[in-house]
Amino acid sequence: AFKYKAGDGLAPSAQKVSVVPETYKWMAKPGDWLLLACDGVWDVFSSQRVVDEVCKAGGDLGEVLQQVLELCIEKEADDNL
Repeated sequence: AFKYKAGDGLAPSAQKVSVVPETYKWMAKPGDWLLLACDGVWDVFSSQRVVDEVCKAGGDLGEVLQQVLELCIEKEADDNL
């Protein structure tokens, strides 16, 4: 179950699945978005593709995100969404 965390001789931060989070500092301005998603979304689409889909759809954000998830399913995403 933990085969991706068991690389002999590798530090915890160097494992394929790491306990060390990636963090970034970002100074948000009014109108900026922060879009969070599971790795299953990013395995299927680039961040730019997700931004493009969200921006072109407009309307209710919940419905827009549902459309993005449906696109992931159509691409046969095989990870958590």
